[in-house]
Parts: sequence; structure tokens; C-alpha cells
Amino acid sequence: MTIKLVSTPSGVGKAEIIAINLPDELMGGSRIAGSFVLKNVGEAEAEFRILITTIWDDKKYSAAGVVPVGGLLTAGLSSVNIIMPNQDAIIQADGQRMQEGNWVTDDTKSH
Repeated sequence: MTIKLVSTPSGVGKAEIIAINLPDELMGGSRIAGSFVLKNVGEAEAEFRILITTIWDDKKYSAAGVVPVGGLLTAGLSSVNIIMPNQDAIIQADGQRMQEGNWVTDDTKSH
């Protein structure tokens, strides 16, 4: 019996934000709850991060993990305390992958 060598895929992972689950309207002072979903649409397993930025105050939150090809990474807002300002608000999600020690942004979406 021969054990065959399994080679590492030669492609790279690629992040795509496929869902933003946030309310369309909230009263000022309300807690913002929801989630963001990233999919690895690339050709190899990779380390990914969803970087969430509250545009009105430039605060950043993130969730990271290793995601196989076709796999998902979800970042929920349940563990952080983001409060709706007394104005319209934009939250941005950056789908990023680790490449040579640096985070590279593949996709950006806002809500």
C-alpha cells in the first residue's frame, strides 16, 4: 500500500461578504444587534477576518477564523455594545484575508 502525497491547493482564499443582517430602522439610544456573514469564494482554505466599523465614531470590531473553500465566517454583534446614535448611521463590513502577515481587503459592504 502506498500513501499518496496530498498537496496544498495552489490558489488563494478570497473573502466575500454575503449577508448583513441588521435592522433598517432603530430609535436613537437603542442597542444595535445583528450579524455579518463572509464566504470563502477562493480556491484555498485561508485565515479571514470580518472587520466591522461604525462610521459615525470610527470604532472597529472584528471576528476572525480559518475558513475552508466554500465555508462561512459569521460575526455577530451580540457580544459588543453598539448604541444607535441620534442620527442616521452606517456600519461597514470589510471581508479580509491574511496574506504574508497583512490583512488584505477583498470585499466591502455597508448598511
